[in-house]
Amino acid sequence: MRPHLVGAAVSANLLSGRVVSGSCLGSSAIYEIDVGGKTSIRANAPITGRVLCEGEAIELGFDPEGCVLLDEDGHRIS
Repeated sequence: MRPHLVGAAVSANLLSGRVVSGSCLGSSAIYEIDVGGKTSIRANAPITGRVLCEGEAIELGFDPEGCVLLDEDGHRIS
């Protein structure tokens, strides 16, 4: 079974991970995603079907222009 895709379907910018948590905010879902046990990513995605559950495999496609990097204290670094 193929993992669920969130974000842009761009093969050069695609990460695989597992949903740590998910919450709904209107018509959007906010997912906390574990990528390899070393990186945590928060993604805000429109709800187009069902909300993904904890532990589900996920692929995250993204446009680097829309990314914000934060340090350990949550301060923007780029």
